[in-house]
Amino acid sequence: MSRPDLTHSHNATFGRVIGTFAILAVGFAQTAFAGGDLNVCVSDAAGLQTALLATVTNGASNDTILIRSGTYVAASNPFGSGGFYPSGDSITVSGGWSGPPESPCQTQSNDPTLTVIDGDDVRGGLQLSHQAGPGSMTVRNLTFANGHRQYNPMTFDNDRGGGLLVQGAAGNTASVLVERCIFRNNYASFLGGGLVASSDGGIVTVRNNLFVGNSASEGAALHVFGNGSVAYVANNTAADNSSPSAGKTNAAFAIGGSSAMTLTNNIFWHNTSGTQADVYGPPLLLISNDIEKISGTPGAGSVSNLSVDPKFINTNDYRLIATSPLINIGVNVPLGGLTTFDLEGHARIHSGTVDLGAYEFSFLFRDGFE
Repeated sequence: MSRPDLTHSHNATFGRVIGTFAILAVGFAQTAFAGGDLNVCVSDAAGLQTALLATVTNGASNDTILIRSGTYVAASNPFGSGGFYPSGDSITVSGGWSGPPESPCQTQSNDPTLTVIDGDDVRGGLQLSHQAGPGSMTVRNLTFANGHRQYNPMTFDNDRGGGLLVQGAAGNTASVLVERCIFRNNYASFLGGGLVASSDGGIVTVRNNLFVGNSASEGAALHVFGNGSVAYVANNTAADNSSPSAGKTNAAFAIGGSSAMTLTNNIFWHNTSGTQADVYGPPLLLISNDIEKISGTPGAGSVSNLSVDPKFINTNDYRLIATSPLINIGVNVPLGGLTTFDLEGHARIHSGTVDLGAYEFSFLFRDGFE
């Protein structure tokens, strides 16, 4: 499968400064706690894996891992594999951090291309797992590239979530939020080449992400699973993903479980062609999406969906051009909410109405060379 280079040089950088809480900076400073919560600043692959396993067992109920800008390649298994967060635990992992030695994670850029979790085409990227019971798992502002997951009976490696796998044991009711991430060129032999996000009763939200060049037998871009709750998929762009299994019905997005799922403001375009569909599953509530091909009938209440060429800038750049029919036609208050910034770091709403997909169009942010 060809691998388009989706990155471009137009990403704006917006910074924000961390407030007054204690940080453990792996490789930089001493361990510190604040209110029973552990905040960790990491700068290398070994530090990231150490931090992920430490937050599983440290007894704190709210942990935050801040990843400094750079590329992180796991030594063997996916980052985070081997540990399950206990009931009641919440974990947040985010990228784009920088700062001086005395405060190494002081400022965050809103550019997800700056922090890359790379599977090196031989292993998955990141795995977060939760035991039965409540909690939350949040991942934001990262790029997941070249992840590879294929079931191996000798190593018990998983066959889903090539870039990112967020999962739980039976009875896991932790909420899941994945936002403002890029998934490119990831592979899973079964489900969710880019992403698998699941909960057995918590709310699952996937918003403002880009999925491109991913591959899996089902749900090449992403697979969302939920039981007995709700799931929201909003303002994502999934393009140029593929399924090598001709007998499967879907190329980009697959769902599972009994949760009510709502898709709003998404773009699913130019994924595997032929008889396969971009979106497949039981009746879904579809509101203001652009879907090239859908399998089945949209659920009751679905409205304002299109099947038109989004008019991306080019085959490697998934922002919209000025004549795109998807500008200013979205829902400003989608179920699951909007992010503050689009994937390029600009305000999510410009000119009064949100655009479809992961990027917001504005002449103010273009250099005139598209």
